[in-house]
Amino acid sequence: MTVIAAVVHEGTVHMGADSMVIGDRPVMQAHPKVLRLGPLLIGVSGAMRILDLLEFGLDLPEPGRTERPDRYVRWTVGRAVRQLVQEGTHVDTRHGREDAAFEALIGFEGALYLLGSDFAVTRVATPYEAIGSGQRAALGALYATDTLAPVARLEVALAAAVQFDENCRPPSGSGNCR
Repeated sequence: MTVIAAVVHEGTVHMGADSMVIGDRPVMQAHPKVLRLGPLLIGVSGAMRILDLLEFGLDLPEPGRTERPDRYVRWTVGRAVRQLVQEGTHVDTRHGREDAAFEALIGFEGALYLLGSDFAVTRVATPYEAIGSGQRAALGALYATDTLAPVARLEVALAAAVQFDENCRPPSGSGNCR
């Protein structure tokens, strides 16, 4: 379980995460759950195998000069992640839909996107978002701290998730991108 939180401020995406991984037992992870992959920031919740696949296997083309940011993330990135995950791990298709047991929060060109476990990509309407088991506490904190600087907002959001979700632990780092 986890929490990934992000804030958009003046065209820059700021993102942070906790450090808990739960598999056979809880583990404090040294490896960050937020990756910078070219022009993207990607935070992953759920199956941690996805972090390895993304970090070492995702080969994305640069966005075209005339390509809309929404198309690049929702189509180019979404399709590439789907193909990579299908090749590198199990995707459950039992109920007539794909489920890869993870979700991701993507920051690109001052916007936030949710990539669901069914590989659907949605642009977020608010200038903040959170995923993972600590999502509700983090979202409440982000909503209530809109007068703070973005990094301070993330710190409060992650601290709220750690306080109110037993599956979250103090952060291991954060990142930002324009």
